[in-house]
Amino acid sequence: MKLAIFIVGFDEKLVIRAGFRIGLQPGDAALLVYSLSGGDYDRQKVSNAVNLVKNIFSSAGVAVKELVVNANNFGRDVSSLVSVLKELKPERLVVSLGSGMRYLGLVAVYASLIYRELVKGVELVVHVAREDGFYDVTLNLDTMRLSVGRSELRILCLVGDGVKRDLVVKEACDRMEKSPSTIYMLLHRMVKRGLVQLRDDVVVLTPLGEALSRVFCGGEG
Repeated sequence: MKLAIFIVGFDEKLVIRAGFRIGLQPGDAALLVYSLSGGDYDRQKVSNAVNLVKNIFSSAGVAVKELVVNANNFGRDVSSLVSVLKELKPERLVVSLGSGMRYLGLVAVYASLIYRELVKGVELVVHVAREDGFYDVTLNLDTMRLSVGRSELRILCLVGDGVKRDLVVKEACDRMEKSPSTIYMLLHRMVKRGLVQLRDDVVVLTPLGEALSRVFCGGEG
């Protein structure tokens, strides 16, 4: 199944145009991701845009699913989207970045990358278009990988909301049967890769680290 993720904002025309540029066909599916933040006027505009997109896509034989996110916690938003992707099980995934909140576009890209790590063989592409519609490009992301090792994931699962570095090292040594020098090296690499931060000898998750922890450590949602 081909699934296209669209970020819906105030302008439904950008989403509809992207859908036809991507080549949605009857039997394909569209996932509309949006946030109902702001005042009543802004929320109503987004709701109206979502309903218009649903009507157009549904009339073309495209199955439509929605995901409303709070857009105030990257890790939670990413894991929520990964949960929906695991439920839908697409074999080809297209992320459209031509509309809506830019933050949610980043959420969609990272959630799709994580989903591809969970489900091998998924084709992942990103579609971007100019707002005037005169140029668009579709890029295959086969060469873009998260490349987070099993050892790094196990350390992420130990960090939680923040743990003293010495305790993380001790626990990781005990569980992974590795030397302290190896764990320190792994932590240093994880800091450089933006998975964790060190704050006064306390290891804390970055937004990306939290997203991975929620998905891989049983803390989704």
